[in-house]
Amino acid sequence: MSKEIAVRNDLGLMGTSDAFFQSGYFPDVKSAAQAAIKIMAGQEIGVGPFASMRGIVVNHGKLELSAGLVGSLIKQSGVYDYRIVTHTNEQCILTFYEQGNDVGKSGFTIEDAQKAGLTTGTNAHSWSHYPRNMLFSRALTNGARWYCPDIFSGSIYTPDEMGTPIDGETGEVVEAEIIEQPKSTEPMPRPHEDPPRADGWDDDDPDMPEAPPEPSPIAEPKHHAKWGTYWKRGKALGITGPVMDTIAGGITIAALTVRADALKEAIAQREADLAAAKD
Repeated sequence: MSKEIAVRNDLGLMGTSDAFFQSGYFPDVKSAAQAAIKIMAGQEIGVGPFASMRGIVVNHGKLELSAGLVGSLIKQSGVYDYRIVTHTNEQCILTFYEQGNDVGKSGFTIEDAQKAGLTTGTNAHSWSHYPRNMLFSRALTNGARWYCPDIFSGSIYTPDEMGTPIDGETGEVVEAEIIEQPKSTEPMPRPHEDPPRADGWDDDDPDMPEAPPEPSPIAEPKHHAKWGTYWKRGKALGITGPVMDTIAGGITIAALTVRADALKEAIAQREADLAAAKD
């Protein structure tokens, strides 16, 4: 085991995450928790902690990878590959391969970027000064989504696709805006304790009244249909009395079951009496 791996394992996930955060080298990371999410996202696609910190952004639940990291993962997969067909300031076209077989092409042009509003958006400077890099980035990630999504466990995006500011020369994030979730003002229960009951009682209090029984659900049409079958048979046999009374629409399953069982017994008795009379 290398020294680097041994140190990382000794620190643990949160220790490693805090070290990255405290270093100040990654301005898009605002907390150790955000660093941990990057590292865990990288682990799922086989990327180490440092490469995850440099090349991954998690933006609103979507995974953003730098073009360099996407290309590296494709090349290292042992299954997929790509080759550059055309690469100018106007367009970039890549051919993708699976097990050495040509599976398709992915291209992106400056006209595509203009139609999508990319050349005037957050990364307008990068599109103006590094168009070849930006076109390559888009062609690469489109092809990755189309031809080898299994490498990335689903769809992936480059940061510039999601409006995250990047360095057009390197493709790495300059500084991502992280939207903090509003924090609750309610005190959190301790991990080993259950939250307090809404009615104010303590579960261990011997004087706590018993909870009222749950109301029986209202009978559905299928239950009424079963009752209807019994009722028709009872009418045909000439059964009368309370067991043949009309059923209200809001009757519960429990009440309808009692009525149906009583009628079923009456039918069985009547059929037994009729069979005995024939004998």
